[in-house]
Amino acid sequence: MIDLQQLANKLSPEKWYRTYSTNKPGPKILLVGGIHGNEWGGVEAINEWIDYLEGNQNTFDNGEVHFLIANPKALEINQRYVDFDLNRAFDNPNAHGYEAKRAKELEKIFTDTSFDIVIDLHSVSIGEEQMLVLDIEDKEAFKLAKAVSSISTYLLFDQNHVEGIMVAFGGKHGSPGIVVECGNHLSPFASRVASFHIYNTLKYYGVVQNPISCFEELSEFVESPEEINIYETIEAVRPEPGFHYVTKELFTGLKLSPGETYAKSDIREYQAREECAIVLPSNKVKLSDYNVGLICRHKTISRQGG
Repeated sequence: MIDLQQLANKLSPEKWYRTYSTNKPGPKILLVGGIHGNEWGGVEAINEWIDYLEGNQNTFDNGEVHFLIANPKALEINQRYVDFDLNRAFDNPNAHGYEAKRAKELEKIFTDTSFDIVIDLHSVSIGEEQMLVLDIEDKEAFKLAKAVSSISTYLLFDQNHVEGIMVAFGGKHGSPGIVVECGNHLSPFASRVASFHIYNTLKYYGVVQNPISCFEELSEFVESPEEINIYETIEAVRPEPGFHYVTKELFTGLKLSPGETYAKSDIREYQAREECAIVLPSNKVKLSDYNVGLICRHKTISRQGG
């Protein structure tokens, strides 16, 4: 299990945004962790890389790499957010409180710099799901996802269902982005999956040209099947007073039949409109949550095709 107190002690303001430039032409890469304050795997991975680079200053061969700790205030209290979900706050007029202000600060990064790729490192509350989350309209991000990751489950979201996501905002400003769900919040494997995706991205773009053994060996924590499971959003699950899931089990990929009731609130029953699946459900629901799961269509494609 991650030692959160030890990691929090390392979360000094100078690490909130760190840029390493080789002063040579090359790609610009943005690596993000901690956009949700209870998701420490990406933060631990970024700290690991920064510590490594302090002792190995010639690691990068070209270009520039940016490391961003997105939501330090939420990390300080180990909560998903302070006032509003930061990963729903980008260019969202409904955002409020600390995260609305923080989103404006981060939006400036994207309006000032176009990145070749943005990797946003996350984790899940239920299960050990490894998943790539992409804007369904961002074809460049889909192509890059297959190049930098062997994870076999993709969630393709429609911005009408999940407004205000950081990678969608970045995509609009010329920076294709991929969200990597690296496993469970509290799993020690999540940080290893996150570190490996940082390494794999840097290798793919030629920023790191020589193998680094301590990161090479992390490949064992990343799945690599031949088929890709694709989930495409139909609608978001919005919590209402008294909301709770009523299914006996709750996990990503739970299949629903047309008309099946999967949740209830004081106001209504939530029913599947067609054959579909629940993706990224939350088992800790607050009314202030922007959504607590997604209802999706499912299909399978070949990794070589697609």
